[in-house]
Amino acid sequence: MRKEKRQVVGIIPSRYASSRFPGKPLAPIA
Repeated sequence: MRKEKRQVVGIIPSRYASSRFPGKPLAPIA
């Protein structure tokens, strides 16, 4: 469970930085 949670947390900032819009990467995740 710890490894899975860490992977998700690492993917969120990666997508956030990849996208220029702050709300776009949060929409599909949430």
